Amino acid sequence: MNRKELREKQWEVITEIEKSKTLADRKKLIEKLETLEARGDKVKGIATPTHLLSIFTVTEYRQLSKKLTDAQIAESLGISRGSLMEFKRKNGLSKRQKVAT
Repeated sequence: MNRKELREKQWEVITEIEKSKTLADRKKLIEKLETLEARGDKVKGIATPTHLLSIFTVTEYRQLSKKLTDAQIAESLGISRGSLMEFKRKNGLSKRQKVAT
């Protein structure tokens, strides 16, 4: 998604936030907006580790984990191993849980 498309999508989400009637809907839309902003920051090269983790996907993790250890993945994202473990737990990727591939 280029920067223009990203801006347009952000405005769409902002409009949806203004029209939303429930707090739960607003929270979901705000999370979506934060994700879009993190993507924009990544494109600009100014994303923080927290931003990078918020847009990090399960697919990206699976691809990286074929070549790197969790410690190396965490270091490349600039986050702690604990933060990566929390990401894995939230997404059903911990060793204790079986992951559908």
